[in-house]
Amino acid sequence: MRGLAFLLAALAFAGPQGPAKSWRDVISRQAAEHTWDGLDRAFASEAVRALGALASTREHLAFVKRRGIDLLVVSVGDKLPEGAMGSYVDADRAMYINEADLMSGAKELRASGTPEPEVPRVLAWKFLPTIVHEIRHGITRQRARERAGLNVRMNPLESEFISFLDEIRVLREALRARPELWADRSRVLEIEKGSAILLRAVDKDVGALKALVRGVDDYASKPVILEAKRETLVDEYRRRRRTLVDAADQLLQADTGRIKDPDVRADLAEYALSVADALNFYNDVLGVLEKPAAHAKLRDFYAAELRAMERAVAKPR
Repeated sequence: MRGLAFLLAALAFAGPQGPAKSWRDVISRQAAEHTWDGLDRAFASEAVRALGALASTREHLAFVKRRGIDLLVVSVGDKLPEGAMGSYVDADRAMYINEADLMSGAKELRASGTPEPEVPRVLAWKFLPTIVHEIRHGITRQRARERAGLNVRMNPLESEFISFLDEIRVLREALRARPELWADRSRVLEIEKGSAILLRAVDKDVGALKALVRGVDDYASKPVILEAKRETLVDEYRRRRRTLVDAADQLLQADTGRIKDPDVRADLAEYALSVADALNFYNDVLGVLEKPAAHAKLRDFYAAELRAMERAVAKPR
């Protein structure tokens, strides 16, 4: 554990310009330096307008304003997983949008003859389901704190079900409110095709959407609160925590305390941030799962939230 202990201690010595300052500062600076001819700022402004234009997104807009959430366009990295169109990080109070997807959508719109001033507005509507999906994760965690008294940082599979259903609920209203943006197949961008598949699944049956989500590799490792036994979840998260600690310690078997190179020390401090955050995450999760009463509250909370969203999405027979 010596190497890991040094890493965690290194956070205190990284200095005001070092990685310990904040990854969000780095990403905000990246966004400021790469404005993509102002498209990112115009897109963010239009996205806020779109959130305020629908009844189904009023809660999301209120959450964004109350939390002071930034919308940042970034490349894939620590804050945005490979293959993700967007990601909401509660601790950062930030919603991250995939630069490649945004630019790809802009390229398609321009190729189809969309006037340049209209590109940010149309993109905002096209990305709205993704933005809603990610913000719903934040709303769900906030509700867990307020309604169940639980500070849960993980997104179990149930949270994904809730967010995907919310995404479809908003997409339906957007289609009604702005039909001209989806008037024919040529107006459906490549980035929207995943939502289109989910929409068809939900129109058939909510269970069909759940089956699709379960089949996505990115969600295969997510815990299923309503199905798994508490003891199984505890064992799994203890295993993950142990694996993290062992891997970090093995990586740092050398006497890291003697490293003088400031760049190497900065890299180590940055790694320490990720390890410390992951350890805090596992400790927070286990702090709930290891207590039978807290776990029961968590199950009841997700069951109620999922039922409510299923009712909101269900079409009248």
